[in-house]
Amino acid sequence: MVVTNTKTGLYFTPVASFTLILFSIGKRVKKVAIAKQHFKEIPEWKIEELIATGDVLYCSGGFAIEQMEGFLGELEGERETIIGMPVAVTKELLELAVAVDS
Repeated sequence: MVVTNTKTGLYFTPVASFTLILFSIGKRVKKVAIAKQHFKEIPEWKIEELIATGDVLYCSGGFAIEQMEGFLGELEGERETIIGMPVAVTKELLELAVAVDS
């Protein structure tokens, strides 16, 4: 995970990495999903609100995207990658497991 604050704004880049171990054929398949969530300007009151709830202590990357709805900018990649379980990568690994097992 990377949080970057640049001249063009703040963005969060989570990286989700998965390894599927196929014991039946002795093979490992690794997949990585990366997303970049840009933010609009976040006012001080919102930052204080997030800290006060304590939720930022228990969320991947230190924030719950659901609590940031009014401050989200462009999203590059899947929202699910930010939440923690990218659908495309998960589906690809499951399809591979089923194909190998068949």
